[in-house]
Amino acid sequence: MTIDQQELLDAARENLRAARSLQSFGNNKAAESYAYRAMYFVAQAHLLQFSLAYSKHPETIAAFRDRFCDTGLVPRQFHEVLVAALPYRDEAFPQTDKKLTRANVESHISQAEKFIELGERLLGPVTEHNHH
Repeated sequence: MTIDQQELLDAARENLRAARSLQSFGNNKAAESYAYRAMYFVAQAHLLQFSLAYSKHPETIAAFRDRFCDTGLVPRQFHEVLVAALPYRDEAFPQTDKKLTRANVESHISQAEKFIELGERLLGPVTEHNHH
């Protein structure tokens, strides 16, 4: 992986830690927002393999689906959980009326952890020839 991809995975880990901490205090909306961001950063890291970057979240998620899930490189569940968490990306203004349960948040935090593990496995270690 490149340094840029490593930085995105580091940011994903930080967001995952924040999600766990917030959830332990019962702040489900904020925890969900951080779990989503953790997964989003991993999706961005994957897309950098193809030098792809998008300014809008839905575009990033669609490109991740097209390049990784539809091709079988990544299980489809990773796209599905990103889509499910997307409405909560901004904890202050969730774009959904759906009730967010503790079980939803725990599931998405668990998926975020799997997302990071997947990213580390598929992208590999930082290599010298990948430095920018």
